[in-house]
Amino acid sequence: MEKKNISIKTIIIIMFIILMVVIFSLIGYIVYSNWLSSMNQILTIMVKDLNDEIYHQVDTFIHLPEHINQVNKSIIENGIVDLRNVVERERFFVGVLENHSSKSIYSFSYGTEQGEYYGARRNANNAIEIMRNDAGTNGHSWYYSVTEAKTAGERAVDAGKFDPRTRDWYKAAKEAGKAVFSPIYKHFVMNDLTVSAALPIYNKERGLQGVLGSHITLSRIDNYLREIVQDKNAYALIVEKDSSYLIANSFGVVNFTLLEDGG
Repeated sequence: MEKKNISIKTIIIIMFIILMVVIFSLIGYIVYSNWLSSMNQILTIMVKDLNDEIYHQVDTFIHLPEHINQVNKSIIENGIVDLRNVVERERFFVGVLENHSSKSIYSFSYGTEQGEYYGARRNANNAIEIMRNDAGTNGHSWYYSVTEAKTAGERAVDAGKFDPRTRDWYKAAKEAGKAVFSPIYKHFVMNDLTVSAALPIYNKERGLQGVLGSHITLSRIDNYLREIVQDKNAYALIVEKDSSYLIANSFGVVNFTLLEDGG
């Protein structure tokens, strides 16, 4: 069988093609590697900036209840609002909620060392209701609709027996003797978890009179996170550092599950 010799020209062309393929592959690899590295750096910076922004906004959101308590502490301690005057008291609590958006706090309240409980809350429809618990309600928490005069109208809910002195937020503030955040706890009425900023109120003799509470439901934090990231094509979540419990998220996952025994 006759052997065909490959010409030198053909060999040179083949070697040139192979060399070009190798060079272009190498150049492509270098360009792709540099692009990938640059993209990773850009994404890292974007993620950090977004995380910083979310952290700042959530930090501001979380500390708003503390600010609300501090602002109203002197009003109560100095008797600027007479809590024994029903009209003054109800207008005061309604006014505090009206001055803050519905996404900030669920309720603002004051529990006394005698077991009384007064305040205002937002119901499931975000309508403000007045809360009252004293001898006149037989120790039950009654919620009322709000009239145009910012006072109690028709009774909307009887939430049953309630003693603020037994609640985590009240006990935490009483024990600490200063502004604190409560542990996360199951809400008394709503099927939601709650965290509260609590602040003890003292008389001039340093006798404890009661505890102010600004309360946030975790579902409201979920809504807030969604608002932050909705135009950034991102997700956000808050996890408790010590327990690793899910506190809030922006992607519609339930933060907690109630067990059959109510736990």
